[in-house]
Amino acid sequence: MEIVKIDDIYSFSIKEQKLISTLGSFDGIHRGHRNLLNKLELEKKINKDYKTAIFTFDILPKIYFKKIDKVLMCLDEKILFLEKEFSVDYLFVLNFENIKDIDAKNFLFLLKKNFNVEIFVIGNNHRLGKYNLQNTDIKEISRNVGINIRIENLITDKDNIISSSLIRNLLERDNLKKANILLGYNYFILGVRRKGRGRGRNIGFPTINIEPICKEKFILNKGVYFVYIYIKGNKYIGACNIGRKPTFNENNITIEVFVVDKKIEVEENEEVMVEFVEKIREEQKFNNIEELKQQINRDINKIKKIVKEV
Repeated sequence: MEIVKIDDIYSFSIKEQKLISTLGSFDGIHRGHRNLLNKLELEKKINKDYKTAIFTFDILPKIYFKKIDKVLMCLDEKILFLEKEFSVDYLFVLNFENIKDIDAKNFLFLLKKNFNVEIFVIGNNHRLGKYNLQNTDIKEISRNVGINIRIENLITDKDNIISSSLIRNLLERDNLKKANILLGYNYFILGVRRKGRGRGRNIGFPTINIEPICKEKFILNKGVYFVYIYIKGNKYIGACNIGRKPTFNENNITIEVFVVDKKIEVEENEEVMVEFVEKIREEQKFNNIEELKQQINRDINKIKKIVKEV
């Protein structure tokens, strides 16, 4: 997948081949988004000489307009996910500041003129341009500029439209299991290892302290989680604590992972990925270190039991 960051959509041009494209924030790339992306690949099987392209933004519009302050997936995580899961030819990352005032007619004209977009795939709730035009208007404008539009039905779960907002709400309410079902994968954080205070190592449970690469990343509620951690491409079972470490009277929220039954050395600033499978318990304050160690062993045993049952 070729990643192209575009500051000036008016001056950019790529006309070597016709494109099948879609446009959106794709926050979380959930099952509804995947339906659109699968449609791109199906269209390419029919139109073998075309290339596929995703248009997205350098910043989520909802973040820009301060409607939300956390994202399910930052740009680097989207790139990682798309390269792993889909065969997309281009990812065009648009500077949202520079395009936010373009109306739908001019935007579609630019897609045709500068990108040679032939087929445009969107969901039936799509809104486009400065004035948030709906599908009926988008279809008419597309036809006028020479773009063939494909409008896909939305994916639902028990009459609820699968959306980033719904998934974010589920995560806020600690319903990780349901959120993962709607995502179509385990919610994850891409981060780097940071040096900690060594307290876990001192009590026999060395942990990897993780700082998300994205400052706007949505962090799950405080507690202990069964996770998978990916280090240098290898997958390990882990117990992850998100919280303030109340037993040690700390205030800052941290994310740390103990790798179960493996001794893994991770260099400082090394990139890791953590997948959250299930919440094990809430954050607790213990009377002493021995109580904490006993609880950690219980957490690990519970995680091992879950793994056997999967």
